[in-house]
Amino acid sequence: MRFLLILIFSGILFIDAVAKEHSTGNFNVKQVDVKIEMKDGIKLDGSIFKPEGETPSDGWPVIIYCHGYGKSKDDMKPLAAGQATFGYITFTFSMRGQGQSEGKSNFISRLEMEDFKQVVDFLKKRKDIDKNNIAVSGSSQGGIIPFMSACNGLNVRCIISDLGSPEFATSWIQNGSVRLSLLWSLSYNENTVRYNDNVKEYRKVIIEAKPEAMRDFIKDFPKDRDFISEVKNNKVPILFSNSWQDIFFNANGIINSLDSYNKYCKFYMGAIRGHSSDTNLSETEYHNEMMSKWLRYWIFNENNGIADTPRFTYALGGYPIFENNWTFYRFSQNQKPFTGNKKIKFFLWKDKLELYDYWERDSIALFNEVEEGLSMEESVNSEFTGDNFKSKFKKQQIILDSDTLTFNYNILGIPKLFLNHKSNNVAYQVNIQIWEVNQFDDVRFVSSINFTNWENENNEIMQKVIQGNAMGHTFRKGSRIRLVITNLDTREGSMELRTNPYVLPVFERNLSKIYIGEKDGSYIEFPIKE
Repeated sequence: MRFLLILIFSGILFIDAVAKEHSTGNFNVKQVDVKIEMKDGIKLDGSIFKPEGETPSDGWPVIIYCHGYGKSKDDMKPLAAGQATFGYITFTFSMRGQGQSEGKSNFISRLEMEDFKQVVDFLKKRKDIDKNNIAVSGSSQGGIIPFMSACNGLNVRCIISDLGSPEFATSWIQNGSVRLSLLWSLSYNENTVRYNDNVKEYRKVIIEAKPEAMRDFIKDFPKDRDFISEVKNNKVPILFSNSWQDIFFNANGIINSLDSYNKYCKFYMGAIRGHSSDTNLSETEYHNEMMSKWLRYWIFNENNGIADTPRFTYALGGYPIFENNWTFYRFSQNQKPFTGNKKIKFFLWKDKLELYDYWERDSIALFNEVEEGLSMEESVNSEFTGDNFKSKFKKQQIILDSDTLTFNYNILGIPKLFLNHKSNNVAYQVNIQIWEVNQFDDVRFVSSINFTNWENENNEIMQKVIQGNAMGHTFRKGSRIRLVITNLDTREGSMELRTNPYVLPVFERNLSKIYIGEKDGSYIEFPIKE
């Protein structure tokens, strides 16, 4: 658990970089601390940073900076104070149950959305503020709540929403697999987050990992959190940015809702700092410049070219490796880059990936050997390693390699696993890791597809189509694509996860069979961008 704070904090590192770059302007700034009372009587703690001097006739333009989960206004104050020196009011506040704000956190939900709408109303009533010229910027929770609010009637000038999704809750539990980052986010001490009783119960259910309770949790958790059906209601220009290697939220929700956004929204997907994603200096600089131009265009009507840039920008990761991260190659276009892409199938076989299916039927066996007495709590606290864990939980992995690639494969979009299988227990898990093995046998992780079934009917053969995490990657000519099928999704060489798994494993002993060959053999499908 000691690595928790680094992971959570990383959600706002890019903001720190912007603050250092733009630290001083021509105005002296005065800080005013405020308490804003919500409809239910709880008070949120906020700070206004106001340029000294004569207030413009229409009032000062405003930028609201929203913090990530487990943070507070104090983390945003250096940025807000520095930006106010350039001639606009900045504001930051601590969300319910975080920092010095009262109340209990409902964990990134409609309750926090309603709070935020009331905060904006509070600012609009001030005589020194131009109520028609308010921008909002945030990452993770700080980007999700303003986005959700805009889909439910919030009217502001523009928004920057980083590392979020209109299906962020589903992303955390995608395909029944609970990401460890969700458990981490539910595990802060009371000095950092005060959770309400319902949220505390979520953590209890995840730790106990009982199939019946997990089934109910998987169904309940997205309620009052996901809002993909409401994206079409948004009228606010929003700049969205996502990162392929995000261990909190993937980009699936944004991609799956691209037909619902207004024409003023723009999108970047690639490598931005936060959520333990891969970083790249040129992409970081590009992203920072995008954010700066976006705010100046909408707040100051500055003709800086951002309005004329293509609507969609994406960066594909690939070799060579630089400072333990992929190199990223950037592309832009006005048409949606995820539609009309060709699909390529790799069929799972006994010890390899094939571009064609075998007529012979066979199966791959995935054992989940777990001894009684091993708890999720102790496994989390030991970071899923140590003699006790290793003696009671046996990791199995099956490696399947493609033939050497004869040309580059540009993968862009959401991979899918067509899984024909059965298992002999009510709960089981299948993890598919996607790696690239280059011509020098250097092996690097790319993405994953995770599936956990909590309501299996024993020994019934099932066919499932399972969405993986959205990815943007170029597999190079001369490399091989490697799939690793495993019951424990730990990733050797990961500086972020270390010995921890990406998704929490199942502690139910089981045997799963993945059927291969014949017409219904299991395969993975990648979207190819030409």
